Amino acid sequence: MSTSRLENQPRASIPSIRNEFSDLLHLDGNHLVNQVAYRWLGHGIREAKIFEMFISQNPQILSNRYQIEAVLKATTWHDIGKAEIAKHYGDLWSIPGKPTNEEWKIMELHPVVGAVMLDQYYNKYPDAKSEIIIPLVLNHHEHFDGSGYPKGIKGEAIPPVARLLTIIDSFTAGVESRSYSSRETIEESLEYLYNHVKEFDPNYLNMVIDFINSGALDDVSWILQ
Repeated sequence: MSTSRLENQPRASIPSIRNEFSDLLHLDGNHLVNQVAYRWLGHGIREAKIFEMFISQNPQILSNRYQIEAVLKATTWHDIGKAEIAKHYGDLWSIPGKPTNEEWKIMELHPVVGAVMLDQYYNKYPDAKSEIIIPLVLNHHEHFDGSGYPKGIKGEAIPPVARLLTIIDSFTAGVESRSYSSRETIEESLEYLYNHVKEFDPNYLNMVIDFINSGALDDVSWILQ
């Protein structure tokens, strides 16, 4: 699969986005918070790579390099709120087994916390891309059928690219190892998408499934690094 259409477009690279992440978080000597921040940054980078590959096959969705750069930032940073939550409640995402209802309620705040952090950051360092980035971070766990969070909005009320990122995020989470779930194969992660079809925009879901079935991600060793 060729990514030349993207490679020929001048834009911020994923590594440069990663460096800006440190400035955004103001990371200090808190080892736990730093550990949480960079673990989820790694997840965001992997997800951004998948998104970048997907867009290279589907340029009709986003062909504007300005928009692509903004979405890559949002994808890389979408879980930044988890680091702030770890400052106050510890690393809830590393507790063995399934979280309690109370823990889930706290964990489900991370899109809002992340959006607030980004809003504060861009108030200090204005960037017009924030108008794209912040809504994507806020809405990346909303579901097409209204069963998501934090607001439970549904359908076309969810920003279009957020609907796409929700699907890619669900797939990426499956092929990664979590304290509360084991790493899945590509086939198992696809099965999850099929079994939760009502949660996803049907048009984007079909496109993502076609992308995965094309063999683009058959070698996922680089995703899991």
